[in-house]
Parts: sequence; C-alpha cells; structure tokens
Amino acid sequence: MGNRYFFEYLEFYNLVTSYSLSKSIKNGIFKRIYKVLLLIKKFHPDYRLEFHDQLHQLGETVADNPKLMHTAIHSALDVNWLLKNQIPEDIEHIYKEVKAMGFLR
Repeated sequence: MGNRYFFEYLEFYNLVTSYSLSKSIKNGIFKRIYKVLLLIKKFHPDYRLEFHDQLHQLGETVADNPKLMHTAIHSALDVNWLLKNQIPEDIEHIYKEVKAMGFLR
C-alpha cells in the first residue's frame, strides 16, 4: 500500500516539476517528502530497501531543479537523504523544528 502511494505521488511530482511552481506548491511538495520519509522510517530496515530506487529518483529530480533545490535547503531537507537512502534517526525532530520555524505551510 505504501509503495502504491509513493508511485502516485512520484507521478504527480514529475508533472508539477515541469512547470513554474509557486512557493506554496513547493512547500507542499517538501511537506509531503518529509511525510514520506517519516513513513518509510517506521518500516523495518529490510523493507526500506524497497524504496531505494524511488527515493534516489526523487532526489535527482530535486537536485536537477534549482528552484526546488533552493526550497529544499530552506526546508532543512538534505537531498542526500533521498539520494543515498539514509534517513536520519531524528527525522521526526527535524520535521517538527522546521514546521515550528514556519516553513512547510
């Protein structure tokens, strides 16, 4: 079920990255990326390997788009987490701090 949601999101993400994005859409994308990372982190480490290719593709898409990369930096999202499939242990804490600072609205 989680894989299906991720693929649907990835299709949507590929669609919207081809257009000029407003700030609210970019923030919404990164809010979703954080939520995906939080969900993946809850899986057993063996199951997390199934998401490696999709996370890498998502990371490349963000890295290839300068505007998305700029938003990722301001959202404290390290694209290397996606590219290397290395979600930090304290991802929940990072997400809460970023949200408390007023980002990801």
